[in-house]
Amino acid sequence: MSAQPANTAPDLLNIEIDGKPTQIRKGAMIIEAADAIGVAIPRFCYHRKLPIAANCRMCLVEVEMGGRPMPKPQPACATPVAEGMKVTTRTAGALKYQRDVMEFLLINHPLDCPICDQGGECELQDVALGYGRSVSRYVERKRTIADENLGSLVATEMTRRIQCTRCVRVTSEIAGTY
Repeated sequence: MSAQPANTAPDLLNIEIDGKPTQIRKGAMIIEAADAIGVAIPRFCYHRKLPIAANCRMCLVEVEMGGRPMPKPQPACATPVAEGMKVTTRTAGALKYQRDVMEFLLINHPLDCPICDQGGECELQDVALGYGRSVSRYVERKRTIADENLGSLVATEMTRRIQCTRCVRVTSEIAGTY
């Protein structure tokens, strides 16, 4: 008996992101393919080491399959790639979706970035500068939440949350607690 090497290479699919053709493994999500070729897609809830939540919706993109556009924007973090798929992340439509989501995420967030102790080191601030508005159209009072005591090692600022659930998922999936 001779041992034949097993073919361990995964099946690759051909897709196009912002006009850049690429190959990506079957089962990968659009956001993984974009990251692999250096196309930046804004995101909050997505992290490559966590299960997909797709709840912040910041990564909405336009997708075309078989020459026909999909009727709604798709979350890049939860949309699997398919052969011949064309994805656009910087069209007027895709940017409008991303800006609208950013405005929604900031409805209850205080717009006090210049005095925040995370100023200059905040992922939310970076994305808000690129996709947000300088003022909110929301005129109602912002919701406030009392800070939680998570122990001496963690300080919370509950009014600064945007409901992406990444911190909750890290706590449950990685730390194994709630």
